Amino acid sequence: MRKNNEIKKIIDYIKKTNPKIQNIANALSFNSKENCKNKILILVNIKNNNLYNYINEGIQNGAIGLITSDTIQKDKLKKQISYLCSCFLQKSLNIFLDHIYNQPLKNKLVIGITGTDGKTSVSYSLAKAYKLIGKKVGLISSEGNGVFPRLTISSYTTPRNDTLFELFNKFDNANVDIIIIECSSQGLQQGRVDCIKFNISIVTNINKDHIEYHKNFTNYVKSKAKLLEMTNGKIFLNQACNNSQSLLRYTKRSQIIYYNTFSSNQSLFEPPYGLIDNFFCTQGINKKLQLKIHNNLGQIPGRANIIKCKDNIMIIIDYAHTISSFERIIKISKKELNCKLLATVFGCGGDRDKNKRLQFGRIADKYSDKIILTDDNPRSENALQILKDIKKGIKNKSKVEIITKRKRAIKKAIRLAREGYLILLLGKGNENEIIYKKRIVKHNDIKYVKMLLK
Repeated sequence: MRKNNEIKKIIDYIKKTNPKIQNIANALSFNSKENCKNKILILVNIKNNNLYNYINEGIQNGAIGLITSDTIQKDKLKKQISYLCSCFLQKSLNIFLDHIYNQPLKNKLVIGITGTDGKTSVSYSLAKAYKLIGKKVGLISSEGNGVFPRLTISSYTTPRNDTLFELFNKFDNANVDIIIIECSSQGLQQGRVDCIKFNISIVTNINKDHIEYHKNFTNYVKSKAKLLEMTNGKIFLNQACNNSQSLLRYTKRSQIIYYNTFSSNQSLFEPPYGLIDNFFCTQGINKKLQLKIHNNLGQIPGRANIIKCKDNIMIIIDYAHTISSFERIIKISKKELNCKLLATVFGCGGDRDKNKRLQFGRIADKYSDKIILTDDNPRSENALQILKDIKKGIKNKSKVEIITKRKRAIKKAIRLAREGYLILLLGKGNENEIIYKKRIVKHNDIKYVKMLLK
């Protein structure tokens, strides 16, 4: 009853503030930087220091009303505006969004996927597998959002709450059968998928990552465990990952299914057949359709993609940007592909865990014959300094070269290649841009390499 009353109070305020509005969702804005003209700005769980900056920015951009989850002080507003404070939204924003979009997840199979590495590989493979057996899939992942396979690139693995429900609404209008959501630790921690009822969840693995955000490994694990608590059906855990077991401390769920990511004797350069086969077996899919899936999955864009060149030269492009995935791709590539010389081209993202830069350097030094350090989303940091931080972890400095511009670094690596060489381009995968402090450079490793090889 309280929930209904709170939602009614918010909707009544919206209609009173903008009497002409016919669609509630169209009357709202959740980002003060956007055009808020004739819209009501909703700000939820904003830290006090930023709250008034966002409010005043929204007013400047045309907002005619304001809804916040916290009380506000009128004297801090540059211009007076009508407002409503609703504490209900602090933990129930998604309940409100679900209401105004008329329950877009109703009668859908909702699958959540989390983990340190492999989320995108699994979500993409799962979406493709379902499409192969005639199901319509809505996908939200690092690879893009949309009705699979028509995806639009997104800046976030797990988008903001309002963006999520806009997507859910589009999926509902497109009559999708299944919605697959890649759930990042930050997205889970920030409540972006709160109150969503997942029918199935999959945990790929748990390794140390995003410690700069979560402060410690325990908090990181707890954020991942939130997905399990929101799951009312089967939970798939990777039995090869010991840390996955630690999630069970934070959940009472009992429908646990253990799986191996890869089938026996399977290469890293193939889709996660072990998980996909196990998953569809438990979903009651007949063996004929399972075989169709197994035989048609194919490569995942930007994940262990092999490009073969003349003179037995190979280039591997991979998104590896965590310590575990970075070491795995270098180690296995060198072992499986039997190359004469291994050249690794990579960098580290700015405004992220600085401690892993040394470790990336040490790993590259251990396995690589040649190392080229280059830009990988420096963001607000000095690009050259990031590469110098990585270089400190490399003992054999004679094998290292710093080329900040990524295109130049890739071009140099290919130009130096001789018969039997293997080049690893790591960190960007299928991404389409490099983010700097004051600019964004359009770039895609896969497309650029193919252009050079024409």
